[in-house]
Order: sequence, then structure tokens, then C-alpha cells
Amino acid sequence: MITDVNRHSAPPSCSHTKRQVISDALHIQQASPMPNVAYFTATVTQAGLSPREAATMAYDRLASWLADGSWQVVHERVFGSLSSRSAILESRSEFPHLKHPAAKGPLTYIQGQPLWGDGLAGIQVQAVRLPNPKDVWDITDGTVSWGKGWRRSGVTYLLMQNIHGHSTSDEHSRLSRFDETMDMFDRAHQLLRQHGAAYTDVVRTWIYLSKILDWYGEFNEARNRKYQEFGLMPRQMDSAPPTEFGLPASTGIQGDNPLRAAAVMDVLAMTAETGKRPQIERLGNVRQKDAFRYGAAFCRGTVIRDPELCQFQISGTAAIDEQGVSLYPDNAEGQIQRTLDNLESLMEPVGAGFSKVCSATVFLKRAEDAAIYRQILRDRGLENLPAVCMVADICRSELLFELDAQAAWSAC
Repeated sequence: MITDVNRHSAPPSCSHTKRQVISDALHIQQASPMPNVAYFTATVTQAGLSPREAATMAYDRLASWLADGSWQVVHERVFGSLSSRSAILESRSEFPHLKHPAAKGPLTYIQGQPLWGDGLAGIQVQAVRLPNPKDVWDITDGTVSWGKGWRRSGVTYLLMQNIHGHSTSDEHSRLSRFDETMDMFDRAHQLLRQHGAAYTDVVRTWIYLSKILDWYGEFNEARNRKYQEFGLMPRQMDSAPPTEFGLPASTGIQGDNPLRAAAVMDVLAMTAETGKRPQIERLGNVRQKDAFRYGAAFCRGTVIRDPELCQFQISGTAAIDEQGVSLYPDNAEGQIQRTLDNLESLMEPVGAGFSKVCSATVFLKRAEDAAIYRQILRDRGLENLPAVCMVADICRSELLFELDAQAAWSAC
């Protein structure tokens, strides 16, 4: 059992959080907001471990945790350099509990460049433990596994991974990035329909774009077009009130992938039996302009309240103000402080806060700003935040920092 060996007095990052410093270079956290839902975060904090060593140590802990009860993995992401992918996945394959059918499923591998340039940045896993193992199943399209579905308290969750519109490795036959994006959303919509849902049931997306700064506007144009087609956005966006939007929370960030696709995404959707549909609230932030008002089709966060658990899916957040303007150009400290203030402003009205965060991802444009980020966390008492940190471009060239998160707590 992982025990808390952290010496700081900051509150735990999630109810029933267990944290272990495996070495100076690897920290492990397991957060369980309720007995049958848990999050596992392995964070490589500095150079010194080879990709294989870091992955072996992390997956050893994960395999031990999965063996302690009937846990089934429903979401797994690995952030590391593409050059290290083979070594990391070879290490993963050595653990029998990860070969068990309960743990099998798609894996999202994103080039989350470690601060030191090459290797493993971190691993994020979500798992559930249900009385009937058949309440977790594969989301498939023919022979291809695209994710996991599970059912708890009358609510069905569908979490699909590595959705993309890339269809060929032939450079001369490839679709444009715009058309790839359109196909990516169409594929997600088709998979959802095959499994009894629709895109209007989506509450969260994580989207990783290759060379984001080259075509983020083009990506937004494609997403807007598809979201209007799916019924998530009114035709007259400028005059429509927020209640007319059905937009999910989302992260849109730099991230290359082994498929060489222009973009890949993970998607979380929810459906429910009649009379058991969870309360879903899509939020704005008083400290930030709604993203859809300046062309980016997502809400600032989505709160989901089902009979047993409150979840808060928190979109990628940066130092953007009430007018949609980027703040503190070339000032990492100012941007990080403002981002954390924005997050606090978003979470507080729904009874959340950093103490409820079970999993987070931190994106720094410049590796040298990591020391500033860590000092700010210490100053705010947030050094236990379960976050994987990596180097990546943000959606605007002047932005230096972004953070997304999942918060959860029981007894709603």
C-alpha cells in the first residue's frame, strides 16, 4: 500500500490521496475520491532515470495497485518523447497485471516533452472497481478498441481514446489538417452512436495538436463547423446566451503522436437511464471571457453530479482575462499566478478547489520556467498537486503556461 511520505503540511490533493516519493526523480500519487473510483499519477520530476527505468518503476507501482482489488483501467495516458516510446511501452508490457483483460485497452501516447528534453514525463491512469466486472466493457469498431465503457449508479460512461482522422501514411494521399479534423470529430460521433450515445452527451475532450501554432485557427474553424452540425452551438453565436450552448470542457494543446496525425483526442461522454441522468452544468468564469466568444468551442469547465460522485472537468486554463486578452507577455511568474487565480475563481463557486484535484496536466512553453512554477506551488501550499509537467506550445504564441485538471469528491 502506498503511504504518504511527503513532509509538507499542505492538504492532500484529493480525498484519500496516497503519495510516495520513489526517488528524487519519480513521484507517485493515488487519489481515491470514493472507494470505487481512483486516479494514478506518476510524475518524473528531473533527469537521472532512463525512460525504461522510469516506466518500470511507475508501472511496478501501478501493477501492485491494480492487484489490490478488482480495479479496471478505463483511461490511460502516457506523456513522453516519441523517441522513448518503444522503451516505455516495452517496460509496460512486462507487468502481468497490465496484460490482464481488465487492464487492456487503448493507450494514448502523446509527445509530452520532459523538461530535460527526452524521456518519460509522466503517466496518468483512471480506474474503477465495480461489483460486476461486466459493467466495464470495450468500445470497439470491428476489431479496433477505441476505449472503455462502464456503468455505475445507473450512469453509463464512455471514454474513447486516440480518436483521429488520419487514414494513411502516404504523404501524397493524406488529407489536409482541416479535413483530418473534420474526420476526427465524425469518427467520434459515429462511435458514440454505435454505443447508444451522441456527441451532445460529451462532457470532456482532450485534444492534442501537432504544430498547434501553425493552424490553431484552422482547427477551431473545423471544430466550430462540426459542433454546429452536432447541435452543440447555435448559428448566431454572438447573440446567443450561454444556456444555448452544449459545449464540453476541453484541452487543446501542442502534442505530437505516433500516428503522425494532425490531431488526436480523448472523449468522455455520459448517458443515463430514465430518471437517473446526472446533473451536468457547463460553466464560464467571471475572470475570463467565454472561449466560444472568441472562436474556441469549449466551456471553461463541466460539473457532473451523479448519485455518488461530483466530478469537475476543468478545461485547459491560461492567463487570459475578462476580455479574452493574454496577460503578462514574456512573464512566466505573472502568467502562472494569474492562471492559478483563474482556476480558483472557476472552482470555488461549485465547492471545489485545488484540494479536490485528483489529476492535472501542466504545460510549459519554456523548460526554464519550471523552477518558477514549482516555487509558486510551494508558496501556495500546492506542492502535492498530482500533476504531470511537460514542455509544449500553448494555443497562443505569447502564452507560456497552461494547466488542466480533473477534480472529484463524494457526498454531493
